[in-house]
Amino acid sequence: MKKLIVTLMMIFLLVLTTKPLLAREEVSFEIKINGQILNIPKGMGAPFIDISSRTQIPARAIIEGLGYVVLWNNDTQTIAILDKKDNLKATLVIGSRLVKLSGGEIIEMDTEAILGSDGRTYVPLRFVSQALGFLIPDDGYAFKDGVHKIDLINSEEINKLSVVLNEKPLYKVWESFFNGRRYVSRYSFMDNQGNIVIEPKEFRDVNNFREGLAVVTYDRRSYGYINTVGDMVIEPNFFRAFDFFEGFARVILFEDRHGIIDKEGSIVFAFDNRSSSIISDFKNGLALARINGEYVFINTAGEIVVRPEIKANDADNFSEDLALIKNYSGWGFINKKGKVIIPLQYLFAKNFSEGIAAVQDKNSKKWGYINKQGDYIIEPKYYEAETFSEGLALVNIGERFNNYYVFIDREGNYIVDLYKVIENIHKEFSDTWIYDVTNFSEGFVAVSYRTYIPNVIGPVSNTSYIDQKGNILTTIYHGHGQLGYGHEFRDGIAEVGNYYINNTGKIIKKW
Repeated sequence: MKKLIVTLMMIFLLVLTTKPLLAREEVSFEIKINGQILNIPKGMGAPFIDISSRTQIPARAIIEGLGYVVLWNNDTQTIAILDKKDNLKATLVIGSRLVKLSGGEIIEMDTEAILGSDGRTYVPLRFVSQALGFLIPDDGYAFKDGVHKIDLINSEEINKLSVVLNEKPLYKVWESFFNGRRYVSRYSFMDNQGNIVIEPKEFRDVNNFREGLAVVTYDRRSYGYINTVGDMVIEPNFFRAFDFFEGFARVILFEDRHGIIDKEGSIVFAFDNRSSSIISDFKNGLALARINGEYVFINTAGEIVVRPEIKANDADNFSEDLALIKNYSGWGFINKKGKVIIPLQYLFAKNFSEGIAAVQDKNSKKWGYINKQGDYIIEPKYYEAETFSEGLALVNIGERFNNYYVFIDREGNYIVDLYKVIENIHKEFSDTWIYDVTNFSEGFVAVSYRTYIPNVIGPVSNTSYIDQKGNILTTIYHGHGQLGYGHEFRDGIAEVGNYYINNTGKIIKKW
């Protein structure tokens, strides 16, 4: 099927019938469905980001693009979604956050379906796609060259993973108090408005939610999972437990055997010995495992699917259809047949991202970037280099003990000079030391650094969120004598130090 790339531009503000709907700025989208670019005809409307930071898309375009039929009832302002056999799948009402599925289940979206000033109906892309069996995988979103790139994949295309239709983004909040005998840790969970939706429980540790479940432990000796209302749905019967990916999670049993569970908590597969282990989470149906000393790739049944043609002493899971692998010669890449595609010739290498991989040259010890043919697109010249994210990559253009960090584009052009940005924030500071930088996520990067103020004892620690043009969203002060860290944005929220902020820079929770 011929692929046509259509850039969808919105150059005007959309107005709701009941309240104004403002896009943040002029935005562009490229949306793919199972690898095929969605072509939205002129006059049908264009996707945009609403005031809740959610992607809205013309209802008819996305629903028909996913292979379904749309019926519009103007009297009731209702969208009915049918399959090709005219079976009702779901209904939505304009101005409502509720989606009613054919089986009677009600899903609450985190933003409304709306009627735009152009007379077109718009629906939240993520929720409607999930309700129809499609989802955006972990690597299915990128912001590059001013374009939001979104990949929708049918759940059957990635190992029939179970789609969590009613999952809302939730964020853990920690507190500690003295109960008269000892200090007690408690965790609660909030939504993206800062509202507590799961009341505090005396867990010793928790993970954030993935696919509707979160790892929790009362004692750090046994681990289980709670759902999004706080109920323990998988009992703490595991020595270690990890997040769910594609409907499955890896666990370590009390006999020190590695295994895989489904969302019912049933053990789908477990090794019969302690010498074999599952090293990575599942991605596109595969996980890296080490079986009797051999690095291989298994499916969710524990079957070996990819066996490298050479014996490896280290490896990483597949990313963009290529996997990192290492032997005595160095690091290189194999394909899903186990064949070496890029020779094992690098001192070190990182996974492919956006078609590019960072590699370290053995002779010069410098880092550069290669394409999937193994050709350098940026010659080795950096002291450090990170993977590309949303079109940019962090590199160190300094030398040992004299670091200098900038973000570059695919041509190696300097796009964001972090030190200059920080100097503009703190003109009175000196001797800035950057100690942590995230990847770009949802348009921003978190930069954590220490600076010294003249005539003040001790360094000051801060985290600033910066966009791709070097503009500051916000700066969070961590204090003297301690290091604070910022995390990437996820669904419009970022954790930084003891705060959560939204993508306008507003603090929505302190913990």
